[in-house]
Amino acid sequence: ASEVQTLANPVTTTSFDFSLSNGVAKSVTQGQSVTNAVTASLVSGISQSVSFSASGIPSGASASFSPTSCTPTCTTTLTIHSGTAAQGTYTITVTGTAGTLSKTTSFSLTVNPVSTTGNTYYVATTGSDSNDGKTPATAWATITYAATKIGPGATVHVAPGLYTPTATSPATGWGSAGVFTNVSGTASARITFISDTKWGAKIKVTAWSIWLNWGSYIDIVGFDISGDGHGILNYGSNVNIINNHIHDLPEAVNCNASGGTGIGMSYQPVDNNNIIGNLVERIGYGCSINPGSPGIYFTTGRGIIANNIIHNPSHAGIQVYRNQGTASAGTVPHDVLVANNTIFHTGTTGMTIGTMAYNITVTNNIIYDTVNWGINDGYPGGGPGNTYLN
Repeated sequence: ASEVQTLANPVTTTSFDFSLSNGVAKSVTQGQSVTNAVTASLVSGISQSVSFSASGIPSGASASFSPTSCTPTCTTTLTIHSGTAAQGTYTITVTGTAGTLSKTTSFSLTVNPVSTTGNTYYVATTGSDSNDGKTPATAWATITYAATKIGPGATVHVAPGLYTPTATSPATGWGSAGVFTNVSGTASARITFISDTKWGAKIKVTAWSIWLNWGSYIDIVGFDISGDGHGILNYGSNVNIINNHIHDLPEAVNCNASGGTGIGMSYQPVDNNNIIGNLVERIGYGCSINPGSPGIYFTTGRGIIANNIIHNPSHAGIQVYRNQGTASAGTVPHDVLVANNTIFHTGTTGMTIGTMAYNITVTNNIIYDTVNWGINDGYPGGGPGNTYLN
């Protein structure tokens, strides 16, 4: 008898495998988000669920997947929010994992700075410094942070509310500041910080200076400033300080031989600064050490002091004065117009024009109820070129 033999085809089991790919290089502006599609493709075997993770995300940024896992062939969307990540290019690696099997795909992410030319920005008490600052809904929280993200031509609108920033020192050897602005505009593209409602944005802090400005071509407009310390202290040139309310600064924090001030200028060479339309009241009443605190202290260069109301400073209402330096060095006040100011209830004189000030024009001011002189010129008979009218 013949023997019949049947051979069966062997069954081959193919193991599961997959590959990963992505939508290549991406770029994003600081504070914004970007997406990249990551595709898991089935290479062989029976498909299994693949979960996703990402590495190389820069500090200050965050990443998420939607969905967090899928079964190949499938696609997930990686969203990266750049947050406060530093400017630069980073390598982002996405890993897909299924059991003990893992695959990777990488791409470059470039984080670009926020545009610093022109534009309108916003600050609000409800804001966050991780926002982009470009709309009221995405406002920043602090003026100090805003100043690090803007450039010439920018306007920063500050919404009404009480701002109590943490006072920090901007540099070694400097006193603390509640608001610190160290950005400059240009002659054709000034930078403006403005309270959207006059005196509605209220800055209240105890610091060496409540607002310390190092920038030039800056406008500071319409703020309410109180607490303790110098109100606004300016170290820039071509700065306009306009329509602010500086008040109730006991100056206990600056109770020394130098005293404090409501609005003051640097002893360093600065020029072309204007102090216009401000209300300055109750300055320096918490310190009994002479010389006290003037309402406005103008120490250097040219400028205009006009249409201000100053009352109840512990020292002079307006002091245009420098007791050190030389005129040739440009470190004394000169060619300053002091006009249409109202000064009363002062601790000493209504107005002091210092011994090194020259070419000062004082006109149409109202001064009354002072402890000493209405106007005191440090030069016998008046300083060189100083003029007093009406």
